[in-house]
Amino acid sequence: MRRCYLALLAVCLIGARLHSQQATNANNQTFYKAVVVGVSHYQDAEIPDLKFAHRDAEAFATLLQSPSGGGLQPHQMLLLTNEQATAARFVAALDWLFEQPLQEGQRVLVYFAGYGGVLPESADFPGYFLLNDSPMSPLSAGAFNFQAFFQSNLAAWKSKCTIITNTYPLVLSQEMAASYPFRNYKPMVKSISPIAVKNTVTTSTFEASFDEISRSKISLNNLLLDGMLGLADRNKNGEVTPRELTHFLKNQQAPPETWPSQLTINTDRKDDVLAYVDAKLLEALTSHGDGMFPAIVHFETSQREDALLSTVSEPVRHLYQDFVVAVKLGHLLEPDDRCAASLLDSLLMVPELQPLWGDLRRKLVAALQDEAQQALNAYLRSDSRELVHRNRNERYRLYPRYLSLSLELLGEKHYMREILLAKQLYFEGLLYRFQAETNLDTSTLKLALEKQRNALLHAPEAAFIINEMGVIYGQMGKQEKALAQFQLTIELSPNWSIPYSNLCLLHGFIGNYDKAIEYGKQAIRLSPRNVLAFNNLGLAWSKSGNEVDAEKAYVRAISLDDSFTDAIYNLACLKARQGYQELALEWLEQALKKGFHDAELLKTDADLVATRQLPRFNQLMEKYLESK
Repeated sequence: MRRCYLALLAVCLIGARLHSQQATNANNQTFYKAVVVGVSHYQDAEIPDLKFAHRDAEAFATLLQSPSGGGLQPHQMLLLTNEQATAARFVAALDWLFEQPLQEGQRVLVYFAGYGGVLPESADFPGYFLLNDSPMSPLSAGAFNFQAFFQSNLAAWKSKCTIITNTYPLVLSQEMAASYPFRNYKPMVKSISPIAVKNTVTTSTFEASFDEISRSKISLNNLLLDGMLGLADRNKNGEVTPRELTHFLKNQQAPPETWPSQLTINTDRKDDVLAYVDAKLLEALTSHGDGMFPAIVHFETSQREDALLSTVSEPVRHLYQDFVVAVKLGHLLEPDDRCAASLLDSLLMVPELQPLWGDLRRKLVAALQDEAQQALNAYLRSDSRELVHRNRNERYRLYPRYLSLSLELLGEKHYMREILLAKQLYFEGLLYRFQAETNLDTSTLKLALEKQRNALLHAPEAAFIINEMGVIYGQMGKQEKALAQFQLTIELSPNWSIPYSNLCLLHGFIGNYDKAIEYGKQAIRLSPRNVLAFNNLGLAWSKSGNEVDAEKAYVRAISLDDSFTDAIYNLACLKARQGYQELALEWLEQALKKGFHDAELLKTDADLVATRQLPRFNQLMEKYLESK
């Protein structure tokens, strides 16, 4: 049955002190701190939106704030939903959980709702969570490896943390589902992998076929809340334990319209209290009809800051406000005197703000990582503007510095250190490659390759790094090594479009046109908006003699991005070869207007021999290139 949980729990919050039978004071709090995350919407357009994940998180957070959930105060909880729930902010929230050592008996909770699942090698413990800015592929570039995180923090978390996850398997197109790593997502009821704490409870999972998702109306989270609000209280003592909740869930018959997901409760204390039963609320729950209400609760993370800032001087408050604005506007390292980094240095010298120092560092670290991840994600999504123009983007020179400062602020023992080091070296290598492309300097390509090799030492299966090594080998003229890198990239990330596009270009260059066309088609199937793939496929068709399909590919690329000068230029060359010199000049001018600037290629390209004899060609050269 569907519940209007948020409305019911709101009633509980308003009248809690009047009718609660338990949990009326801090001594009965079930958890000391909690991080609650729900992601229904993703930046990557290839990832389908979920219906309920952010609502699940909001409802669960409301439960924790109620007497039934232990009456957590806003400063004891971080709620991250959708756009707030980036990978970097999730990491910052997890750091916040253990900012101070927990006292005897204090426990923390992590709740996650969103896409995630097990990988082939990981039993049924959640392997990856997809956060708001996680790319569809490759996973190593931005999905959160929760299993690795848990393993690296086992000593701190054992006996102190309860983890509740409601993870949904990705619903993919037939093409992508054939190769995605989550394809082995299997609902399981047995205990989780040995890296987790002992005596872990794993609940039942209710299955439904993926083709029924469009008709799905509710989430398993509703059953979870049913149990925690009292229906799981088998011994009627007014408390709900993980053991009781597991028994309750295993004996439920999920409605046919339930969205398929895997619901797990991971804890080493099966008889600790998860929630208290509120008799009035339980009565309302069992008698209430169906219906879903919009979210009515949203936790701000600034209440503690506001309380402390009210006690400091006005100049300190202004300094803090400037810091927040600088982070919001993305002024993280520039300008030097008013950027967020310099403002943070000033704030860390104010003794009165010492209780906030950890929060301030985390705000900046999350912002630094978010900025770098956005650039990487644009590339991973085959964003044509990012692919073509990123070597002209001055912000790329900042990304290694962003990641370096993140590492400095996090410290040498932080569990994110290896992947952040890998990304820092990756961006440093990109800068060397951009420099080599501009200066036609092969020695700089060697520096770029060395950076990527070092990056790979910190993230051995990072497909985006291996793909970059393939690009560098290709520019060095080492085709066999480039082919090997692209093939390895595909093995690691079989549904990522870019390595297929790169293989299309490389096979076309060495004359393997059939293979080039095959890889180009696959790149487009995986990412229908990858304009680079359309352009490379057009080149392969053109070289194989199929100018009709080549023209269609170029036109499709231009229709997707009319500023993509490579496709415009290639279409001009095709028209020139066909003898349509005036039409070729029209396309050439379009390319020049949009920023095409390779004067040497225009003067030497064999396709333009006849075109260069026309007076208008020289006029275009003078107008757009020679006069600048």
